[in-house]
Amino acid sequence: MKIRKSSSKRLPPLQAQLERDTYVTMKNKTKNQESDSDLEENVIDAVTSKRIMKAVKKQQEEIFDEENKSSKDKMEMPAVFESTMAVDSDNEVDDEWSDYEDENANTIDPQEEQIFNQFVSGIQADQLVDRINLPQTEAAKNSNLHPKIVQVYSKVGLLLSRYKSGKLPKAFKVIPSLKNWESVLALTNPMEWTPHAVYEATRIFASNLNARMSQVFYFNILLEHVRINIKETSKLNVHLYNALKKSVYKPAAFFKGIILPLVEDQCTLREATIVGSVITKVSIPVLHSSAALLKLAEMDYSPACSIFIKCLLDKKYAMPFQVIDSLVYHFARFANDSRELPVLWHQAFLVFCQRYKDDLTDEQKEVLLSLAGKKEHYLISKEIKRELTQSATSRMQQ
Repeated sequence: MKIRKSSSKRLPPLQAQLERDTYVTMKNKTKNQESDSDLEENVIDAVTSKRIMKAVKKQQEEIFDEENKSSKDKMEMPAVFESTMAVDSDNEVDDEWSDYEDENANTIDPQEEQIFNQFVSGIQADQLVDRINLPQTEAAKNSNLHPKIVQVYSKVGLLLSRYKSGKLPKAFKVIPSLKNWESVLALTNPMEWTPHAVYEATRIFASNLNARMSQVFYFNILLEHVRINIKETSKLNVHLYNALKKSVYKPAAFFKGIILPLVEDQCTLREATIVGSVITKVSIPVLHSSAALLKLAEMDYSPACSIFIKCLLDKKYAMPFQVIDSLVYHFARFANDSRELPVLWHQAFLVFCQRYKDDLTDEQKEVLLSLAGKKEHYLISKEIKRELTQSATSRMQQ
């Protein structure tokens, strides 16, 4: 018997069919890719390629020339001053802040000011700038600095005289790290800086200088700007006010470079009130405040001294007994003074009794009660006597 063969093709095995269905084949793939590459190659013709190569060659020549020029400049000028106008990202200062104006500073009683004049021999405000305002050319002559450095920092000073907001040059920020930073700083003509620049400079110098160097900066630059601004406008620019707050970062320099010189120079009531408000708003270590109170109590009296003493006493520190004893002597020495004491003195006396009545000895309380009877104020003296008599304990009993 013959077996009839089928004319249809035999199917492949099942495994082969599964493998074939797993992978999708793309027909004419290579052909399409080759056609696309041909199109891309035909986009740029020979003329355009020649122009591109010519432009690239020209740019390479310019870069080579600039590198040679910069290498020559590095030999003429120290590396610190290469990036003169380079800047980094600092906090920008808004130009739209309003000026600081203290209500108490602008409302001064004429009678109180007359009493104030009895203690003040007069301040020569016109000579404030003469303390450090040397001409820029003279400062350049006296300093043995490289001419390139003089040129760089003269331009930095011109920028600071117009500065409002934004970033500062790196050349200015390296001044605190220089050995002769005072000479370099004088080249920038600090008395021509804007209040915005003074604030930024105070931030930099307070953070990077030690207490002694910061004191020089505070006294010669920051204090002069503050006093001149108050004299011209009867208030203080908000940027200078914030600069004073930043200066407390170095408390010793703040007291030695700003507070004590103000008292020694017999500053005005307005100046003392505005600067004193900084003390009340900023936290100050107790040891620095105690040392400042000790020094203020020993200085010749002025109404500004009472303002600063009152501001420090209002911070309610736990003072050493030595400071309390010096303050008792400070008030008691006016028992035989024939002058009429200002209200500021009575206010400071009252605050002292309120805060530290429990730290006084019985003898000290008797002395202060006798003083309150001799130097009497129709409102404040009653409160002083009440505070001293109603104090339950004394230092000896403790």
